[in-house]
Amino acid sequence: MQDLADPCSQYFVEAYMNQPQLQKTIHANTELKYPWTRCRIYNLDHFGDSPKSMLPHIKALITGGIRIWIFSGDLDAMVPVTATRQSMERLQLRVAADWRPWSADGKDVAGYVIAYDGLVFATVRGSGHMVPIDQPERALVLFSSFIRGQPLPTPQTHDDA
Repeated sequence: MQDLADPCSQYFVEAYMNQPQLQKTIHANTELKYPWTRCRIYNLDHFGDSPKSMLPHIKALITGGIRIWIFSGDLDAMVPVTATRQSMERLQLRVAADWRPWSADGKDVAGYVIAYDGLVFATVRGSGHMVPIDQPERALVLFSSFIRGQPLPTPQTHDDA
């Protein structure tokens, strides 16, 4: 059975990062204004260097010939698959290969993938926002396939007839 990520790990990291001696050592949070958290929800409006949308940047990278793979866990509540799909559709790219299942172990469906001109979008079954933590084997197959420039593996079907 696959090991599951510890659901309390973020609390351990927060406790560690909020140790005054650690913060002093790494010269962080020197004014002790806010405790360290994994996801800061404080007023983000003051970050003027963040683009409102990454889509123009993604389009520019594709135009420049850079291969892009985007993946999304199908249980992700922060960035749901439906939102990512809608974003991909807004790019108005030609579909090179329509939706199909992919597999990390050769038999089980690990998610679904669609290839556009210059971009691949894959879903990861059974994963939330942190794919490498939730589904490390599937994340490794995604990463390895991207690095090798190969399509994601297709599950093998077995006909019993």
